[in-house]
Amino acid sequence: MSKLIFGVGDNDVSFKDRINNKTIKEYSLWYKKIKRCYSSSFHQNKPTYKDCKVCEDWLKFSNFYNYCQENKQWLDLGYQLDKDLLIKNNKIYSPETCVFIPYELNMLLQSQHSKKSNLPVCVKLNGNGFLARFSWKGKYVHLGTYPTKEEAEKIYLKAKEEFIQNISKQYQGVISEIAHEALKSYKMVR
Repeated sequence: MSKLIFGVGDNDVSFKDRINNKTIKEYSLWYKKIKRCYSSSFHQNKPTYKDCKVCEDWLKFSNFYNYCQENKQWLDLGYQLDKDLLIKNNKIYSPETCVFIPYELNMLLQSQHSKKSNLPVCVKLNGNGFLARFSWKGKYVHLGTYPTKEEAEKIYLKAKEEFIQNISKQYQGVISEIAHEALKSYKMVR
């Protein structure tokens, strides 16, 4: 009987999850997903993952490993497994809800609220107004300053949605077809 990872994940494979003292990519990715969803100490620092789950099938490492082998071209490029592109605010990691995408695209799709100011990350206090912005490849795209945080956020949501739809052309053939289609019709949710 194998030891359960975070009480739920079953490393049920007969081969080693380490080669030359280095963890294989598939195991590292699987372990991190299990940790995000089922580690109470992880949830203390990242509470947004508290309600996330891994589908029953992927609780067995062998099934997740097979999924990675089917998508090996993306894994070999160092892409990240994203659960929110296909279904906004998704809480389930599964073969039906996840796709591999490049790091910079994964970062662009994230939207959070600032812990310090209780403002959306896309909005920053700027004098007597609120600056709307988002980040792309480590640089801010400034969208202007507005009288209210609600107006700034509205401008941000529209501009970022259009930006993501426009850059989808750059990712054709670089990401899976299902991921590309989701980018082309991307809609922001608040």
